[in-house]
Amino acid sequence: MGRTVVIAEKPSVGRDIARVLGCQSSGRGCLTGGDWVVTWAVGHLVTLVEPDELDEKYKRWSFDTLPILPAEIPLKVIASSRDQFAVVRNLINAPETDRLICATDAGREGELIFRYIYEKAACKKPFDRLWISSMTDEAIQEGFRAIRSGSDYDGLYRSAQCRSQADWLVGMNASRAFTLRYDALLSVGRVQTPTLAILVKRRKEIEDFKPEEYATVTADFGDYRGMYFREGLEPDTHIPKIDDAKALAAQIKNQSATVISAETTRRRDLPPQLYDLTSLQRDANRLLGFTADKTLKLAQSLYETRKALTYPRTDSRYLPPDMIPRVVQTMKVLPESYQSLVPGALPDGKLPVSKRTIDETKVTDHHAILPTPKRINLDSLPEDERQLYDMVVRRMLTAFYPACEYDATKVITGVGEHQFRTNGRVVLQNGWRDVPPLANPPKAGRAKKKSADAEEETALPPLSPGDTRTVPPSRSNRPRRSEMVVDLPAPFSPTRPRAQPIGSVKLTFCSRKSLRGWEWPLTSNACMLSFSFSIDLVIMPVEYGVEQALQAGQAAEHLSDERPVEHKDRQQSGCKLNVDANEKSHAARLVCHIRRALVAE
Repeated sequence: MGRTVVIAEKPSVGRDIARVLGCQSSGRGCLTGGDWVVTWAVGHLVTLVEPDELDEKYKRWSFDTLPILPAEIPLKVIASSRDQFAVVRNLINAPETDRLICATDAGREGELIFRYIYEKAACKKPFDRLWISSMTDEAIQEGFRAIRSGSDYDGLYRSAQCRSQADWLVGMNASRAFTLRYDALLSVGRVQTPTLAILVKRRKEIEDFKPEEYATVTADFGDYRGMYFREGLEPDTHIPKIDDAKALAAQIKNQSATVISAETTRRRDLPPQLYDLTSLQRDANRLLGFTADKTLKLAQSLYETRKALTYPRTDSRYLPPDMIPRVVQTMKVLPESYQSLVPGALPDGKLPVSKRTIDETKVTDHHAILPTPKRINLDSLPEDERQLYDMVVRRMLTAFYPACEYDATKVITGVGEHQFRTNGRVVLQNGWRDVPPLANPPKAGRAKKKSADAEEETALPPLSPGDTRTVPPSRSNRPRRSEMVVDLPAPFSPTRPRAQPIGSVKLTFCSRKSLRGWEWPLTSNACMLSFSFSIDLVIMPVEYGVEQALQAGQAAEHLSDERPVEHKDRQQSGCKLNVDANEKSHAARLVCHIRRALVAE
């Protein structure tokens, strides 16, 4: 038996295959071992010729020569890749070579790369096709055991060839036509130009957008709330005139409200499907801020270099049935941080199978993106790769979790001739929502802000048609006040040692709905503040300390009514300040006053 030459798409993949085949001897543009030789392309080595290479008359751009519609479009070697093409051509045409294996990427473009090389090299030898979706050693070995004849993929090649020639025909003809028509060098492409048109259209919509004022009216029925709606509005809760909304609010005050209907429906939210490349790019942008190009490069690195993901350039979100044992194996060898989530995806050690995940008819060139059954040390991955790997692992687990089940309640409450809608939700089984999409969810700044007029779904009291409530009058615009004395530590000074804590004091901020606590250490040289504040005040989070308060104070808006600090005997309590914080920006104003007291000498 003669020599077998394996042609990979790029050097890194060629080296991985060579390692599995035991090819350890380096040659010019190849690796050899026994009866095996592994060589590679460097992306595309061969492409279609330019029009002026078809005929001299096409050198001059003219409407007279359009359209350019050759019966055949010949191939040429890319100038920058001539040396590697010569290596591959010599190896596959060598007399001692009697078998070829196409090991380019398992997809349409990978097929085209090999077939163009094969055709340009005028090779007539039979070849087989290695088709793998993972670069682990086990996957490569399994691929060689299941190798198929290259003729099985002739249809895939014809599809790739059609795409390549369509790009040529559109690009060469349309670019010349538009350039001549508008007297400017314009590049037109089959995919490029429609994509740019979508972007331009969206940009124009944004520029032409005219914001319109609207209002919503929410009625407080005591133990639940409802939002006004009316057919004919768009959306049906947006009232276009503010005065109409104010008049409606005044009209329903102190009026009796009656529940018109209350319907409860059992619903199921199915788990999200596995990732294909597009959905992975979309979520990585939404959750991590990654561009589509960055996500692809990270996924490609996790596939080729880390051997942590399966082939990423897939448009399928499904798996074939023969992948079920592989998924089970993968879940069992996931890093320890995921093992607490695995039982939900493997109840009783078995993988739940449904058409949302397992459907061979919807698997194209490749199945959905999955982690590989290789044991991964998360600490060894760069941060961006670790985050993307985390997303893929969690999506795989989520896809096999049970549905989220809940009771959805829709209540319509009438106040006179007006109707108010309330949506409620009671979760019965959290299901897949027990698996967060990221180990460390993004900060609130990246999360989408909830619209102020959004209809919330909350737990509702038992309601039946005919139940009555009363819409209370609006609360007074004048805020209630509460007096407090607060002990705060004196600020740090380079010329004075930091005070040692001798205890702590807790400052409680009140709002209509809750109490907020804020603790500082109490020191022997603490300064005292006495201030009043609105009961509407919602101050910054509990975990904030003095340093964060000072930073917030520095960013607070200018106060036009700042009051001077009244100095007292330093031996008593440092300083005393009366603060009135009943206007807007309560938190910022209060923090600013606290800061002024802290820095007072």
